[in-house]
Amino acid sequence: MISPPYPDELEQWWLRECVRVLKNPNPLECLDQLLPDVQRLSDLFTVERAPGFGGYADHPLAQLAYGLFFFPQSFVRTGRVLHECLQRLPSAMPRDRACRVLDLGAGLGAATLAAAQIGVEREVAITALDQSDSGLHLLRRIFDEQPSLWPKAVLQTISGDLKTIPAPDQGRWDLVIASFALNETFSEHDDIHLRQWVQSALDRLEPTGLLVILEPATQISSTRIERLRNWMAQEGAHRIVAPCLHHKTCPLLQAGYAWCHEVRIWDAPSAMTYLNRKLFRSIEVFKFSFLALQPGQLPADAGLPDYARLIAPMCEMKGKIVTSGCASNGRAYHYEILTRGMDRTEKERILAFERGDRVRWMDLISLDDGRTFRAGDIDNASDR
Repeated sequence: MISPPYPDELEQWWLRECVRVLKNPNPLECLDQLLPDVQRLSDLFTVERAPGFGGYADHPLAQLAYGLFFFPQSFVRTGRVLHECLQRLPSAMPRDRACRVLDLGAGLGAATLAAAQIGVEREVAITALDQSDSGLHLLRRIFDEQPSLWPKAVLQTISGDLKTIPAPDQGRWDLVIASFALNETFSEHDDIHLRQWVQSALDRLEPTGLLVILEPATQISSTRIERLRNWMAQEGAHRIVAPCLHHKTCPLLQAGYAWCHEVRIWDAPSAMTYLNRKLFRSIEVFKFSFLALQPGQLPADAGLPDYARLIAPMCEMKGKIVTSGCASNGRAYHYEILTRGMDRTEKERILAFERGDRVRWMDLISLDDGRTFRAGDIDNASDR
């Protein structure tokens, strides 16, 4: 399934800002001029990993580089995760009052604005917290200058450290987001500190609220999220909403040879594609790991192998299509569908399923090893 598109209004806003800051009326020349800054920022995120990523949110050229190359990915991935969580738990968002949202470590506000789009259909009161006043100022400008994208949303910005979670003006939060913020914040701390922070965030939530954590798809970040998820499951005090379909020990973490993460196809915006002509990044997909939690007791686990989340891509082999999935019974399995007599249209339908999709396998037959199932068909189960 292709991810929802990045709004053209945001793309055009960043291009206008680029023209304004660089004082060059030609957008393509501005992008060419900005290319070294995109390269430096990419190295900062993936190679150097300086504390606070060098304070990029405070530097005008780094802001532009982020806005045109990294902001779109952050916006789309956050929107996708929120869509899944609210699809599974629509009751998490109140209908009789404004939804209270807190974005911690907001940066330039990509996750904030993705959450603001909840406000297309309902009232949303969003608070964005970050240590960069410059970044928050830019977020405020984007929000105020594109009101049609979030007609029922209001925004408040707060300068502060995400380790201290503020309370809303009244009640508790309905949604707390931490997007690509915790791994850096707690990189010098052990897992206990992260657990304590997560517990404090859950304590700030309404009983039906959601805590959504997104992190890079690296092994270090993803396995730390998996360890946190295992601890939550063992404690038995809160519900794991996503990505897991169960509350048992993570089979990937237990096996130790892979880690849980999403790989999603999307249509990269034109400016990002233009910049990538000389960067040669794999921008046709974006990768991330995430964990969504809700206060309250765990639901009863009574899962079966036929309901699973894909943890590997679909792969066409001779005579069959194969993949792997983490089933709702807490076990990881291999799945295959025979393709003999299958036309190309049907093959393409099956191959279009992505890592991270929730699926229903039909007519399962267990093969001899007990870890592999042959299915008669596969269907989308995103409504579960």
